[in-house]
Amino acid sequence: DIDAVGRFLFDNGIYTTLAAYPLVPKSEVGFRLQVTAANTQAEIEQLVDVLGKVAEGFDLQPARQEAAA
Repeated sequence: DIDAVGRFLFDNGIYTTLAAYPLVPKSEVGFRLQVTAANTQAEIEQLVDVLGKVAEGFDLQPARQEAAA
């Protein structure tokens, strides 16, 4: 449930852009994060920690890999 994942990330200080159905096909639902040089080491560590909690607490599907051209 992308809404629950998005709420969990937001509640833990991580802002994401959600790509939810019907805006994208159900097989492509997900979230996007952007990290820049302006992010501190502490922010990166927080992101890694929170993403680990997402992976443990939600049923995620791996991204589809496009065939090499």
